[in-house]
Amino acid sequence: MTAACALSPRQALAALTPAERTAWHDASARARAGCWRGDFRDSPAEYLLKAMGGAAHLPALHPAVNPCVVARAYILDAMLLDALRGEEHAEVWNIGAGFDARWHRLGPHHPGMPAEVVWHEVDTPRVLALKEALLRDSPFSGAYAAVVRHEVHREEDMGEVARVMCQGASPTRRIVVMEGLLDLLPAQVKHGLLVALRRAMPGGVLLLDALDAAGAAFDNRRPERFTGHPALRVHGISDDAGLFFLDAGWAVTRSQAIMGRVPAMVCARYGLPAVLGRVPLPAAMTDHYRCYALRPARDLASGAQAGEHTPRGDGSVR
Repeated sequence: MTAACALSPRQALAALTPAERTAWHDASARARAGCWRGDFRDSPAEYLLKAMGGAAHLPALHPAVNPCVVARAYILDAMLLDALRGEEHAEVWNIGAGFDARWHRLGPHHPGMPAEVVWHEVDTPRVLALKEALLRDSPFSGAYAAVVRHEVHREEDMGEVARVMCQGASPTRRIVVMEGLLDLLPAQVKHGLLVALRRAMPGGVLLLDALDAAGAAFDNRRPERFTGHPALRVHGISDDAGLFFLDAGWAVTRSQAIMGRVPAMVCARYGLPAVLGRVPLPAAMTDHYRCYALRPARDLASGAQAGEHTPRGDGSVR
């Protein structure tokens, strides 16, 4: 039995590092997603929050955090479905998976999923042990048992998973999702992770969210309101996201402003006229935090992705 399993769930949660606990904050937001989007539910997250009991373990985050987490998950789910369209077999790697349950939300029951998807999760031993312990007696334990899990000991070591990918070379399409991770990594660590993944998955797809430098500076004025801890700061990418990703060998094929979906969610949550949710927010509020779909730039340049989606700006997610 691991040390994390020997602790009570509350003790194991308290033993997580501030960066690891951001995964619990995200799960808590998704557990209450029904308040913000009637068409988005995360049943495993609801189960986890109920199993932990109470709310004393949740920090006082900025009011925009919860709807942004829900909007981010919704957008990345839609991007993943888009990337999987037409595939019969695929591998989905969730790096920095935390307590996410995309393997349930987009499981075999979902009409848009391929016939066979192998789900992989990568996170620290403490997070994976706590997640397994909480789900062990849940209605979701069978589905989670089929998820292949990989341990790394620090967020900065997430690039080590690229070696695992190379060892298990597969002819199926590989898609990597990194949700809520990139902002926690310093610039050099981000770059190294992106380069390692590009080398490990030629022809693959990378889906992630990222703040730019201005967005990170805003959050870092009061980090505890956005990360849950006063010493946990975020690290934005350069304001020219296309160049930042291209420098690591990735080309942006799709981009979506996360905050752009929040007004409609706020209107639904508080019973405001729906027309207010259709009023676009100024770019100064929406452009600093986005979801991105990336493809290896070399593949696109060589025509390897001919016939697939062309780069988009802020088009709606289908």
